[in-house]
Amino acid sequence: MDLLQWPGMALGLAGGPLVASTLARRRHLGFGLWLGSNACWIAWGTHAGAWGLVGMQVAFCLSSWLGWRNTREPRPLTYNSTTIHVPSSTAGAEG
Repeated sequence: MDLLQWPGMALGLAGGPLVASTLARRRHLGFGLWLGSNACWIAWGTHAGAWGLVGMQVAFCLSSWLGWRNTREPRPLTYNSTTIHVPSSTAGAEG
C-alpha cells in the first residue's frame, strides 16, 4: 500500500503543466491525471489513517472533477429555443 505514494506523486506532478496549458484537451488530460493522483492519495491516506490528507484529497478530487468536466469538448448552448454553438476558448492557441 505504501507504493501508492509514488504514482500519486507522479500523476500529480505530470498533471500540473498540462492543467496550465492553453489547450483545453491538454487541461482535460491534466485534470484526469490529478483525479488519478487524488485516488492514490485517498487510498494511501485511508490505509495510513492520515485523515487530514484524505479530507484534503477528497476536496481536491471535487475540484479536479469540475476542471475535468469543464474542459470536455464544447457543448452547444440553448437560449430561447435557439442553439448557439460556442467556439472553444482556445481557438488558434498553440500552448
